[in-house]
Amino acid sequence: MFYYGDLVVIKGASYPIPYPRDWRLGYGLSLTKQITPAWGVRGRVINGEYAGRRDVGIEYYSFSSDLFQTSIETTYDFTSFFRNKKEEYTTRLYGIAGIGLMNYKADLYEYPSEIFIRSVGDGEGSGING
Repeated sequence: MFYYGDLVVIKGASYPIPYPRDWRLGYGLSLTKQITPAWGVRGRVINGEYAGRRDVGIEYYSFSSDLFQTSIETTYDFTSFFRNKKEEYTTRLYGIAGIGLMNYKADLYEYPSEIFIRSVGDGEGSGING
């Protein structure tokens, strides 16, 4: 996993580019059950780390973060409104609604000295409410 955001700025680049050394491992699992031809339910869990750094001007920062995210969603296939239900569809139009939870803790450091500046996030970044 890598972070594209306001912190990730590299000398000479006109857009955010994550350094390959800031790439982190992330993994997830998604389970889907189609209840009827139109209705389905989906659950997802993602766990991993991400990082970034800024080395432009006089400000040099780096951060690393643990991330845990889970969600449950319902899906509805709107294609059945527009086409014969017995047809095979090459494209479909889905509506998705659901709820989710994310827990993270990011630590900000002065770069390259790795002096700790502050943390943002919930608890120690492990489990719900840390």
